[in-house]
Amino acid sequence: IDPMKAIGLGIIGGATALLPDILEPADSHWHRKFVHSATTFTVLGSLATNINENQELTEIQKEILTAMSIGYLSHLIIDAGTPAGLPVI
Repeated sequence: IDPMKAIGLGIIGGATALLPDILEPADSHWHRKFVHSATTFTVLGSLATNINENQELTEIQKEILTAMSIGYLSHLIIDAGTPAGLPVI
């Protein structure tokens, strides 16, 4: 494992994990609407399962998209465990 690649992918995944709260900040009236939804989780999860099967992507593109998927989906998984949960849409 290339340590620099691992660090870079970790930073990409971590930054992407922040994306739902950047797009729908906690202090806004639209917090936990579309980008914090079970629908978004399902769509992104479905897309993420097909990343490695895509023959048009290079290996590094697949790694970056996987890191982004893990980051974003982990945010939604953590939010789903809170009392507010995730809305369907």
